[in-house]
Amino acid sequence: MEFKVALDTALRLNNIPFDEARLSQAVRFTEKMVQINQSMNLTAITEPEAMAEKHWLDSLAMGRVSFDENESVLDVGSGAGFPGIPLTVFFPEARFTLLDSLQKRLNFIKEATEYADIPTPTLLHARAEEAGRNKDCREQYDTVLSRAVANLTALCEYCLPFVKVGGRMIAYKGPGAAEELSAALGAIAKLGGKWEKTDTFCLPGGEERNLIFITKLSPCAPCYPRNSKAIKNKPLK
Repeated sequence: MEFKVALDTALRLNNIPFDEARLSQAVRFTEKMVQINQSMNLTAITEPEAMAEKHWLDSLAMGRVSFDENESVLDVGSGAGFPGIPLTVFFPEARFTLLDSLQKRLNFIKEATEYADIPTPTLLHARAEEAGRNKDCREQYDTVLSRAVANLTALCEYCLPFVKVGGRMIAYKGPGAAEELSAALGAIAKLGGKWEKTDTFCLPGGEERNLIFITKLSPCAPCYPRNSKAIKNKPLK
């Protein structure tokens, strides 16, 4: 109940529309996450107000952006389901795919969405750098987003190969976003992208958040993404 009150309050204060059904789905998903977290490391954030703010409200920052009917959206490195599950709950008009390298996290998401009566999104078990070279995934998504996965230079190499030409990548970033963006501009261009804008805001607790929007202008060269060791040790410039 504490989490339900905390999330209800956070959504109202931030003018995010919701109904009782969506609130109930969020509560039940979070209940299952807290339960499973006792035996599986899903999150270090377990205090009700912190979960409402840093899991759900932060994920729903994407609410600043509308999704088209049937838009294909890929969440790269979804972890315990953030931001993909909050977006699935609040934007059912889009088609979400959640990618993660650990099958056990995807198993949790399947179990928790069924428990919470949330339509289970497509779950993709793969490493991003491998899936990005797969013809079934490469340049197949209208929007690709990622939260708390890697620095922006590496993240662009993981994410932009998935984006259709004309589509967009959106990266969730903290206070160092401007510095990361400056360092990533060369990589963005090499990967066929162009920085469009950064939307900066603060969570209720005062933490700065940034959404970095990148448009895909041309196909990625076939050599990208490289393997994870090269992405980490030889960042694009």
